[in-house]
Amino acid sequence: MKLISDFDEAVAQSFIKNGYDINDQNLTVGAAVSGGADSVSLLVSLVHIFGKSRVRAVNVNHRIRPRAESDGDTDFVRNLCLSFGVQCYFFECEEGFLQALSEERGLGIEEAARFKRYEFFGSFLRNTGTSLLCLAHNKNDQLETVLMRFLQGSDGEIKKMRGKFFRPLLDTDRAQIEEYLRSQGFSWRTDSTNQDNNYYRNRIRNELVPCLDRLFQGWRRGVLSFAEKNAVDAEFFEDFCSSFSWEERGADGKCVCMDSALFFSQKPAVRRRLVFRALSQIGSAPRVPYKMIRPVLFWKDDGSLHKVSGAGAEIFEWATDGVRKVFVAKTERGAFLDSGFYFLIRDERDLFDFCANFFAQKKSLKIDAPFPFVIRSFFSTDKIIFSNGRTKSVVAYFSEKKIPKSERGKIPFLQECGKKNLVKLLNLEADNFMENNQFSC
Repeated sequence: MKLISDFDEAVAQSFIKNGYDINDQNLTVGAAVSGGADSVSLLVSLVHIFGKSRVRAVNVNHRIRPRAESDGDTDFVRNLCLSFGVQCYFFECEEGFLQALSEERGLGIEEAARFKRYEFFGSFLRNTGTSLLCLAHNKNDQLETVLMRFLQGSDGEIKKMRGKFFRPLLDTDRAQIEEYLRSQGFSWRTDSTNQDNNYYRNRIRNELVPCLDRLFQGWRRGVLSFAEKNAVDAEFFEDFCSSFSWEERGADGKCVCMDSALFFSQKPAVRRRLVFRALSQIGSAPRVPYKMIRPVLFWKDDGSLHKVSGAGAEIFEWATDGVRKVFVAKTERGAFLDSGFYFLIRDERDLFDFCANFFAQKKSLKIDAPFPFVIRSFFSTDKIIFSNGRTKSVVAYFSEKKIPKSERGKIPFLQECGKKNLVKLLNLEADNFMENNQFSC
C-alpha cells in the first residue's frame, strides 16, 4: 500500500539525511515504546526498514498513573514486541519515587519523569551497545514545544538529533501516524492524562492549538518556520561558542571558570550561550530561568565584582592568583536574582565558608544573629535597622556617609530570614572594617 511505503520511505530518508547508512548491518537501532500511537508507528516502521534483528525496544513504566493503566501499557508493549520477535528491555520506577524526586529537586512531575526516563535510556544504550535510540516525537510535538517555550519566554525546539538520541518522525504529523497504523490494523494505547489540563503541555494541545487552528489559518507553518530560523542561528552560535572553553576548578566538576577579560569582550548573545554551556558542563538544573541569566549579559568590566544565584547555581566574578575570572558553580545555597554577592549562612561552617570567600582567607567571626541568616550586598529598596530601632534607606545612608558608588556593592549587610529588605549594616565603622573585621549591628 502506497500510504505505508511512503511513510516508511520518509522515516528511512530521515536516517539517510542525517548521515546514517540504513544498509550497514552493524547499525542497530533502539525504539522507545510507550504504547501510544507515535511510538507504536515508530517501532513498526523501524522493523520494516531494518528488520527485527537490528531493532531493540525499551519501555519505561513511570508509575504515576493508576497501576492498572500503566501496567497495561507495559503489557501491551511486551505483546507487541513478541509479535514482531523484537527484544524489549523494561524499566520501572517504584511507586511514589517520581513524586519524591519532584519535591527534592524542585521539578514538576513531568520534568522529574523526563529526567528519570533519560537516565533509563542512557542505561539501555550502555548495557546493550545499541547504536542509537529513536524517540517518537512528531511534528505536533514540535509545534507544542515551540509554543510552550515561547510562552515561557525562551526559545528552542526539539532537536532531531542529539548525541545518540534520534527523532525520525519529527517531520510527520499525528494524523499521518494514526492513518499509518489503521491501514495495517494496529491498535495503540491512550494515556488518560492526555486530557488532564493541569499539565502545561495538555493545555497547549487541548486548548491553545484548537483556538489557533480556528482563528489563524497557516499558523503552524509560521511557527515551524520561526523555529527553523532559530535553529539555523543556534547552529552558528553553537559552532562559535565551541571555540571557548570553561576551565574546571576542583575535582568534582561542579565549578568552572573563564578569564573575565575574555568573557566581557563578548556580546550579550554570546555571553548567554557561554553561561548555558557552563551550566550544562557542571550539571546544574535542567532549566535555569532567563531572569537569572539576564544581569550577567549586561555586567560591565568596570572593576567591580558581580554575582547572581538561583536554580541550584551561582555565577560570579572573583580574583584568583591576581587574575579576575568569571565562575559558574553548582550550589545548594538558595535563590538570588540580582547582581552583587550573596551568602546563605545556615551554620558555623557556612559562616567559615563566607569568610574564606569574602576575605580570601580563613577567619572566624562571631555574629549576634540566629541561624539561618543571609550576608549580602544591598538592594536599592533596602532599609537599615539601627540598634535604636529606627530605619533609614540604604541609598540615603550611602549618600549621607558619602560612600562612593564604586564601593557600595562591596559592603556586607545581614538580613535575618523572613525580613525581606530589612537589613543590618555589618560595618558601621566603615573605615576600619576591612582592617579589624569588626561586625556590629
